[in-house]
Amino acid sequence: TGRRILNPSDDPVAAARSLQTEQAASINDQFTKNRLGVRNTLSIVEGTMGSMVDTLQSVHEQIINAGNGALSDEDRSYIANTLQGQLDQLVSLVNSTDGAGHYVFAGHKTDNPPYKTVVDANGVSTIQYNGDAGQRLVQVDTGRKMPVNFAGDQLFPKYPQAQADGKDVFKVLQETIKVLQTPGLSSAVRQAQLTTAGNSFDRTLQAVSDQRAMV
Repeated sequence: TGRRILNPSDDPVAAARSLQTEQAASINDQFTKNRLGVRNTLSIVEGTMGSMVDTLQSVHEQIINAGNGALSDEDRSYIANTLQGQLDQLVSLVNSTDGAGHYVFAGHKTDNPPYKTVVDANGVSTIQYNGDAGQRLVQVDTGRKMPVNFAGDQLFPKYPQAQADGKDVFKVLQETIKVLQTPGLSSAVRQAQLTTAGNSFDRTLQAVSDQRAMV
């Protein structure tokens, strides 16, 4: 046969070493597959975060435009409609999945969309985070694991963070849209909301950019 060992009993020590080598090769093959899977998933995540940054920058531009005192109620309503489209885009992006259908911004709860619209008894809709703060880790080497998903509330944290009633960028944007759609409001009330929205988007853009850099 050209083989020195036909049965383990021919050389038990060499047979055991042969088995260990085969197992090690199998494990290394699995690590190679895992690293390829992580690379592909993180490529999707990074691209999605890039789209989030672009959308957030566009939203910020609309908020700045809405502060123009020469605008009419009709002009502000048009901007509100644009912001609503961008809000929908943000929700769609943060509810993105990887190639296997797992939601990448839901923490450990990868089987369900992390952000959902909830309507209360008064008909008021809010966008709520339903994921958790966990991360799914993949073994890429003997002593190393890498995350392949992230928590949405890290990308879109609430401010002020120390208060239970802190608002994330989705809540702030919904409130801003409502203000812009309401005719006859005083410029002071409108400007206060736009300032809040601008600050919120500055912080959120920084949070998303930081997470993207980590990826």
